[in-house]
Amino acid sequence: MKPLLQVTNTEEKLNKKENELRQVMEQLAHLREEHESLKTEHQQLASDKVLITEQLRAEQDLSAETEEVPCTVCGNLQSTESLQQYLCT
Repeated sequence: MKPLLQVTNTEEKLNKKENELRQVMEQLAHLREEHESLKTEHQQLASDKVLITEQLRAEQDLSAETEEVPCTVCGNLQSTESLQQYLCT
């Protein structure tokens, strides 16, 4: 009778371990899916960051050019006024 009890106990332990293994495998599969999803999202965010950085750089260049225009206009105005004064005198 004792060996039959040991077999029953061993089967119960084996079933319990198989259930635990199944749960762990399901968790692993879920974590792998989540990892792939996060990896894809990270790649997309990195790509977006590059695009935004390029746009910012272009806007900064445009802003710098726009800031130079008034100085150029002032310089041209002064040159025109000097030329006008020269021609009038």
